[in-house]
Amino acid sequence: MLEVKTTYHRYLEHIIASQLSIPELPQLGGKKGAPTVSLKLIRPEEKAQHSISWHYQWREPGGDVRLQLAKDHHGYRLEAPDLASFTLSSDGSRIGCAAFPYISAAQMRHVLLDQVLPRYFVHFHNYTLLHASCVVKDGVGFCFSGMSGRGKSTLAAGFFKAGYSVLADDGIAIVVHNKMLLGVPGYGSLPVSKDMVSLWQADEPGAGVPEKNGDRKTSPQLGSVHIPCATLGGVFFLEAEKGASTTDTVEITRLEGGRIMQEILRNSFCLDPHDSRLLRRQFLKVGAIAATGVPFYRLGYPRNMQKLPEVVRAVEMIR
Repeated sequence: MLEVKTTYHRYLEHIIASQLSIPELPQLGGKKGAPTVSLKLIRPEEKAQHSISWHYQWREPGGDVRLQLAKDHHGYRLEAPDLASFTLSSDGSRIGCAAFPYISAAQMRHVLLDQVLPRYFVHFHNYTLLHASCVVKDGVGFCFSGMSGRGKSTLAAGFFKAGYSVLADDGIAIVVHNKMLLGVPGYGSLPVSKDMVSLWQADEPGAGVPEKNGDRKTSPQLGSVHIPCATLGGVFFLEAEKGASTTDTVEITRLEGGRIMQEILRNSFCLDPHDSRLLRRQFLKVGAIAATGVPFYRLGYPRNMQKLPEVVRAVEMIR
């Protein structure tokens, strides 16, 4: 029997011991400390899908199930249909990872990093993690938050083209630290996305593209370990109303009070939306985030790559 190698990685402020190679996360060497959670490779359960009672399902705009949750006294099961299944122990110490047949390790890692780990850290370690991209320039970050298809990556590409570094592409933890609001990515290293490459080369075909998405040096330090993060200068919730995708103008509206808290909760990762205890805990955290005084906005913009410079200018004008 082949021995499974365990590697150690950092996610946010935490150490992960993993039997699954995760090149997207920084690997730790030397003295590491005790891991927060262990990732174990397991075989997919053979239980028939119709025999599983799904506690909650997240769906794509077209209605297809993107992710589904089951729970019992052992813990939770998160499954991305036809891709991978993950079991989370009730004490949060272990995550079992199982890819379905013909699914690559890269596809399983994508679900783990973009769906499972954010929900795990919200539920078991009380983070607030937004579905958001985050860009940084001159030490100040802007977050663009919204569910799938709202344009988070497109905006990150536009700001990248305008000289910003991209701190996160699809998820960011927002943390109150020394009376500031920080954006902290789970990923230690973010590659240039296809949107960024296409936008970078749109005006200059054949132009070279940097291997990484700009200089990610940031000023604040979170805790005793240096973790890439940025002081946030504004958080923008992407317009979702019908017709927003056809607007010809950039529309920015500042939010106040309860509306801020509502939008944060609506656009945050969550493991169990029916867990009232967790929701109360998150409500208190979100209240502290809203009280920092960092401005929160609603943003509607033309879904047109050629219009992105107008969005950048509009956001910079309110800075």
